[in-house]
Amino acid sequence: MNKELARRIEELEDKLWNDYHTVVELPDTVPDELRLQLVTEAYAEVREEGNGPLHEDCPLCQMMAATDNWVRHFDFCSGWCPSCVLVDWCETSRENHSPEEIEWMKAHNDYPPDYDPDRPRRDRQPEASRLSH
Repeated sequence: MNKELARRIEELEDKLWNDYHTVVELPDTVPDELRLQLVTEAYAEVREEGNGPLHEDCPLCQMMAATDNWVRHFDFCSGWCPSCVLVDWCETSRENHSPEEIEWMKAHNDYPPDYDPDRPRRDRQPEASRLSH
């Protein structure tokens, strides 16, 4: 890792934790430049929005915030793999999608036509014709 990038990332992660009780968790294999970009985005978001509970009508969230026992966790996962900036480094994505499916999703910003989240990857046979749309 570039020492200057590492220093900047560590500095922002420390500020996130010390000032906002916020952590950023990314796969270790994420490139340094992207890691810095995402940590910077997280810091900007928390500075703008604060670190309060995400659901103001949630009694448990309110209780945790009132006891200062609230930690915001950024992993940048929305659950929508096709447009995810981390799809190439995401263990969950690799467990659920073949390399061909990941490339198809990135190219089309969608899941393959016959993708079924309830069917494990080992039961799906990638077919060149299916993924060439």
